[in-house]
Amino acid sequence: HRRARTVRNATSAVAAGTGVYTVGSVASGANNGWAGLVFVMAGFGTAANNGTFLCTASSATTVTTTNVNSANSGAMGTVVSGHAFKLALYTAAATMGKATTNYATTNECSDSGTYAAGGAALTSVTPALDTDTAVCDFADISFTAATLAAAGALIYNSSVVANATGGAGVVVLTCVGSSTLGTFTITCPAPAAATAILRIA
Repeated sequence: HRRARTVRNATSAVAAGTGVYTVGSVASGANNGWAGLVFVMAGFGTAANNGTFLCTASSATTVTTTNVNSANSGAMGTVVSGHAFKLALYTAAATMGKATTNYATTNECSDSGTYAAGGAALTSVTPALDTDTAVCDFADISFTAATLAAAGALIYNSSVVANATGGAGVVVLTCVGSSTLGTFTITCPAPAAATAILRIA
């Protein structure tokens, strides 16, 4: 996946109704280099310019987003890009493996309690190096008051829209468990070379 790119305090103009933010000269945005990433706009004097939006196109000086309510008024703010990851649960009817490249709703667990389609956002723990293996960990995640019967899970990059149905898949997990109007918890393994949920050696 693409490395997260950040632009801060560089916005000089916002086009009304088109979601185009002028960010100065940032070479990595050229030729739609940021297309598909999610941007967080904050601190603008006009409320309609703030929010989280998908970038649909970019150049070395502009970011075009899905913000159709943008306004050319008020103080300028901060434009920040990055990657967000989510985890979705699937039933035993789902067929997932190395060919799974994107999030999809087919055979995803039904909404229940705090679980909803698309799953939930993951909180990333700072990647670390264990001897010669890079490891990544996520905070444990729970769904409460939920009736769920899961056989698998997908961690996916919700910031990168790889097709019309969802974000780019990162890893498929075997995740067998159930709950009845209770708490369904996914506990990530210890972030070590032999156990981490994501490892690069």
